[in-house]
Amino acid sequence: MPVAEEAYNDFASLGRIRATIGLITGFIISILLIIFGAILINKYRKNVYTLAVNANTSNINCGTGATNGANLCSATATYIINGKTYTLNVSVNTPVPNVIQIYYNPSNPADATNSNPSSEYWGGIFLLVFAGIIMLGSIFTYWLTRRYKAAAAAEGVGTAYDIGYYATE
Repeated sequence: MPVAEEAYNDFASLGRIRATIGLITGFIISILLIIFGAILINKYRKNVYTLAVNANTSNINCGTGATNGANLCSATATYIINGKTYTLNVSVNTPVPNVIQIYYNPSNPADATNSNPSSEYWGGIFLLVFAGIIMLGSIFTYWLTRRYKAAAAAEGVGTAYDIGYYATE
């Protein structure tokens, strides 16, 4: 067997091994992302803060520490539900708006938050979509290296290069 053909076969074998490892790794990562996405969506479904109301801010106290380039301030939010006034201590970024949105529990309006509950839902959806993309990419790469020897050889050459590159560092 000529040397070039032997190297081609060896690289194809190495590429198939890498694709198999990538498939297993992709499935493990996808399963973890699906679990975390389902937890976020389930948390959103159990959310009791289903109604929103505008609240006026007062008693604003801003510290000097920076969070993500913005000062974090504490404030008191005052909101009215069915003629009754409620207050909530909140944390907001500067500049503190005069009016903020409060999400409250309709069966207990004193139970409220200024965190948007839908962000958990969309975070969960993002994780599920990302898990699907990873899973499909892993399956496609695995299928490609099993179906076409040239694709497996190309994957093997990349693996051999990576191994050699990291071995020289």
